[in-house]
Amino acid sequence: MALSVRKERATLKEYQTIIDVASDAIIAIDKSGKISSINKIATTLLGLDADVYNGKSISKIIKNRQIRKIIGQNIPTKDKVVKLDNSLYLISITPIRIDETQLGSVIRLKKVNQNCKSGKRGQKIPFKRVYS
Repeated sequence: MALSVRKERATLKEYQTIIDVASDAIIAIDKSGKISSINKIATTLLGLDADVYNGKSISKIIKNRQIRKIIGQNIPTKDKVVKLDNSLYLISITPIRIDETQLGSVIRLKKVNQNCKSGKRGQKIPFKRVYS
């Protein structure tokens, strides 16, 4: 049993390290909307320590109504443009599922380079869909 716990802890540490080295803000939430993991980029963006966030409701941490609304829809979302603290971000939400059961979601916020108004593959970012 101790070996199983050790392996599980190693796996969790591996996943947290992957999240931490990402260049985008990454927040994982459980099915009730509580933060289960958050990377350093996200804590910097939101302005608090990771320890303060873990276990807290995402709706209490994110003050932006449109971002809360997108998260609250609980559907997969790919690169919607949102405004947060006078900067533009692309928000993507990917559900975590096993079989048909949703266990939570991963939220990614990627800062848009406003000097370059092209999205992936050179497409123009649809600024008419900016939410604030």
